[in-house]
Amino acid sequence: MPDYLKLVWHYNLAFLKVIFRMSLSESVYDYSLTNLIEHQTFRFPKASTNDFFISLKIYKMLFVAQFKKQKIVTNNISSFSAIFDSDLNNVPLRENYITRLSGEAPKLVIAREELKKSVTVFCSLLNLFFFLISLPCVFLISVFSKNKLRAPLHILNLIEALHLLTILKKNRINKLHFFNIYEHDANLLAYSISKSGIYVNKIPSEVPLSFWNKIIVADSLSFCFRYQHDEYKEYKSTMFVKETNDWVPEISYNLEPFYRSTFPKIAEKTIGFYSSGMWLRKKLGRIETGNKDYENELNLLEVLLNFVKERNAYTLKVFLHPLEKKHLQQTKEYYNTISTSIVLADVNIANAEQFYNADVAVTLVSTLAYERLFWGFKTIVYPVAYSNFPIKESSFRNVCALSETELKEKIHIALEQTTEDFFKNNNIENYRYNNYKTFNS
Repeated sequence: MPDYLKLVWHYNLAFLKVIFRMSLSESVYDYSLTNLIEHQTFRFPKASTNDFFISLKIYKMLFVAQFKKQKIVTNNISSFSAIFDSDLNNVPLRENYITRLSGEAPKLVIAREELKKSVTVFCSLLNLFFFLISLPCVFLISVFSKNKLRAPLHILNLIEALHLLTILKKNRINKLHFFNIYEHDANLLAYSISKSGIYVNKIPSEVPLSFWNKIIVADSLSFCFRYQHDEYKEYKSTMFVKETNDWVPEISYNLEPFYRSTFPKIAEKTIGFYSSGMWLRKKLGRIETGNKDYENELNLLEVLLNFVKERNAYTLKVFLHPLEKKHLQQTKEYYNTISTSIVLADVNIANAEQFYNADVAVTLVSTLAYERLFWGFKTIVYPVAYSNFPIKESSFRNVCALSETELKEKIHIALEQTTEDFFKNNNIENYRYNNYKTFNS
């Protein structure tokens, strides 16, 4: 069966199994469908699942896209590998990362957001015909479904998968480095592409696997944080990969000039709070994780404020989320209503480039926590309401606090410790950059 027909079969069978709630077996293919059922896509607002007209909106988007040319970053080099990312905003970062860690420069960088657009005139004509004949059926299924996004989203996913396979085959790509693996069809896409003879290497970023990736289907998995080794062992029965690689956090090479050669002077007696901007996301109607992150982040901020209030020698510094920086005036007003003693970190410097501006940093689950630990800065994670995180047997548990009492105790101890003692006493010395081969040569 030609590769394109196999891919269409994989996707349409998946849709039938999901829409009719068919029982799933223990096969790799059926495991790749689990996230389609259990996870919501990040690409559309949560309200889209109740939108009677969402199918018309998605079909309109697809129709218009057939008259737009796809953007693909192409390097004129003799290479058979490519990068698959959500967009083209981080091309130099991704190319440098893959080249240094895999030893091969990628020939292409392909963005998911570009895939719905025209590949060839012939493909666009076929797509337009398909859209016309499928719209009535998809619209009816959508209207009468509890989740009205599922049917039209399936069409979008299918078109993107077909276009991705077309690009890879046309350019004779045999290895795909797959970023942003948290999307709900990431496993099905990886399974289908792999069955077409293309090696799929997934890069999960530093985010704990337990959040979105307890099930991973790929040829290889490249860890971005040492804690993921422990998670891989914990979820081994649902990790369908042939090999693993010990890689580094995604922006490590960009931060190398800031932290590798000289260790900056730490801002003493300063506690940093890395905001995820949950209050603003809620206000703007952005997707929520379902873990009461808004309430928990506000509670964490109040705990930290009380901590410094009881100890006048310390300062609380808030490092804003990029979304908060975009709405800076509104953000300043928000924090002023909470406390006038809050100090905001320099918004003109990326948070990752000023780790030294806090002696100890605390956050719910921000990815900056893992980058900080990687570069050797004292950090405490407060993952309340996150089940199965952290794994009890992992040494990463030593820098996590699961209650207010434990949090205050860990902050107090960390403030009194040297950086070396913090990492040694918590048994996470191997988390630091100088214990990675790529930075130890």
